[in-house]
Amino acid sequence: MPLTRAHLSAISGSTAEGRLCVQTQDHADRSPEVGRFLRGWLRKIQGKLLVIWDGAPLHRAQPITDFLRRGAAH
Repeated sequence: MPLTRAHLSAISGSTAEGRLCVQTQDHADRSPEVGRFLRGWLRKIQGKLLVIWDGAPLHRAQPITDFLRRGAAH
């Protein structure tokens, strides 16, 4: 069976020092999961976090915009 976004999702982050964190799961990511991943990164690293969005609808969903409005976008 070919892997599609319905079967496997991955989200990752890297620090300037090369520290890598990858989260995979066997179902499509949902916006609350993306928010939890970003909150975890914000707790673990010092300084700013650069997020590169690919334009997927879940990145524009209400839980993500709420997360950014509550101060994560600063």
